[in-house]
Amino acid sequence: MPSIPAFATRISPQAARTTRPTTMQLNITDCCNLACTHCHRAATATGDRVMSRAVMQAALDLARAADITTIDITGGAPELHPDYPWLLTAAAARFPRVMTRTNLVAVADTDSSKNHNAGECVPHPVEIPGGTDGETLPVLWARLGIVVVASVPCYTRDNFQAQRGTGTYDRALAVLRRLNALGYGDVPGQDAAGDIPLELDLVYNPGGAFLPGDQAALQADYRRELAQLGVRFNHLYTLTNVPLGRFADALGGPDSDDYRRYMRLLADNFNPQAAEHIMCRQQICVAVDGTVYDCDFNSAAGLPARGVDGRGLHVLHDTAAAILASRPIACADYCYACTAGAGSSCTGATVGATGGATAQTEGADDADDTGNADDADDAGGADGAAATFGPDGAARPGGGGGNNVAGALVVLGLVVAAVLCYLLIPALHMRIDIALRVLRSNPSAAAAYLRGFGVAGPVVSAALMVLQSVLAPIPAFVITFANGMIWGFAAGAALSWSSAMVGAALCFWIARLAGRPVVEKLAGGSRALGFADLFFQRYGSRSVLIARLLPFVSFDLISYAAGLTDIGFGKFWLATGLGQLPATLLYSYLASIGGAATSIRVLFYVFVATAVILVLITCLRAPFLRRLQGNRAAGDRDGTIASAPCTRRRR
Repeated sequence: MPSIPAFATRISPQAARTTRPTTMQLNITDCCNLACTHCHRAATATGDRVMSRAVMQAALDLARAADITTIDITGGAPELHPDYPWLLTAAAARFPRVMTRTNLVAVADTDSSKNHNAGECVPHPVEIPGGTDGETLPVLWARLGIVVVASVPCYTRDNFQAQRGTGTYDRALAVLRRLNALGYGDVPGQDAAGDIPLELDLVYNPGGAFLPGDQAALQADYRRELAQLGVRFNHLYTLTNVPLGRFADALGGPDSDDYRRYMRLLADNFNPQAAEHIMCRQQICVAVDGTVYDCDFNSAAGLPARGVDGRGLHVLHDTAAAILASRPIACADYCYACTAGAGSSCTGATVGATGGATAQTEGADDADDTGNADDADDAGGADGAAATFGPDGAARPGGGGGNNVAGALVVLGLVVAAVLCYLLIPALHMRIDIALRVLRSNPSAAAAYLRGFGVAGPVVSAALMVLQSVLAPIPAFVITFANGMIWGFAAGAALSWSSAMVGAALCFWIARLAGRPVVEKLAGGSRALGFADLFFQRYGSRSVLIARLLPFVSFDLISYAAGLTDIGFGKFWLATGLGQLPATLLYSYLASIGGAATSIRVLFYVFVATAVILVLITCLRAPFLRRLQGNRAAGDRDGTIASAPCTRRRR
């Protein structure tokens, strides 16, 4: 599988430096009552690292001195920190905007027996400064005007609990309804202190190795479905899963094919516009020990921020001047997650639109109820062609296989050599021109031409089939018909099929080694290749088989496009062999029996119609069955919409 370019080589020097920070994120504990698969920190119920009150105080003092306006409190599950209420109260008294992140279930749990996923993390007794007896965390949030950012991986029970564990859905909904009763989700909200906007924002993480869909479209889905459950909110933030911690483990680790496919997906969807707005340019993160990081992902990876003098930054030792100074951002390849498609940050997408980014082969209606794609290839996320972005941020379909400079130079050298031979050797020039003229006419003329080579005819036929695969100057079915007319049904079909397979393999490896710029020249330009990109974006790893069944879809174009994705050669080879077999057998048979042109035309149309019907059945079968199952489950007592899978993806 082709390697991806280092992230540091893709981001501009300007985007790789900090600006004046406006947000300080405090990660106060690695203890969490849940064990979500998308967690980049791998927080656990046995996590025992907590931020001391001294570090909390120093961080707040530093943020105040640096004129930071927003404090963002996270974990783990920050509610499980014994000093969490004190921190909320202290921050709210000094900063205009204080945010808390919550998985909701930790708020609902009052004793360890209710921790379904992790079982060991016992919530600490809540002692609320200035609060009345029995005051709960939601009431404290409302009294202080805290912005609540709640992780809600899906609005359906099954999808939610697939990530969070059995019994978590109802407890989370209960907390959301409680927040609504306190005025959260309204603009403005009302509380005893007057007209205070109580903001409730939700966070969506994909349920697998794919990018989130359009944020506005998902927000509309959430708003519609949760309204039926009596829940309202202000904003939905879509976050891309970062391949660290538990999510990296779920992918099989850095050495696994799934991990590499996901990294390829992220890199192929790199968006320079999103890179200009990465959150770490205006945010710092403080870990439990007071070490400063550019973001919480770097904190999880152990990649600290460094001042202009190269030293690591720490809230107990450094001044506001060190924090405010423009400095290089510490980057790693997992940073692609924040720059893919519409971008990703702690407050969702970083650009207003995806710019046409295509992150995955399936749309919202093609995902199953577990939040994963409908087959293993789509779940992997890289078998479909993914869009890349130009300097202007515009989408450019395709993306794999474009980083091997040596391969591109070799292919270009061979092409140049072939062109020079054609131009400088008159005899070769003449023979090629004659062959092209004859083979573009009709099968009978092509058969007569090939017979003229005697015993070398099969070799010439195979060479011409490979040539048409690479440069597409000859209709392939003309050669197939000619082979059937000369050597009969069985031998003609075998010759046509095997030589076409060689041509397909050659196109695949040219694309895999040379990359998109070279392929565009061989395939007739970016517009022609764009058709194949769209085909792969819609059908993913099935594209090769589907395209081979359709005679009107260019054979070589699909071979080139497949080489630009991360589809394995074995899978490509098998799909090509099976997909082209029906047409090859049909053409060879018709040629061998000497069918009249009219009969051949009629049978050709019948074959095309049959292939189209088979393709439609293949493409529509899975979505139809899922909708049918969803309708059967729609009468669930909890009111969830089983047919709405919560996995809208970028197209």
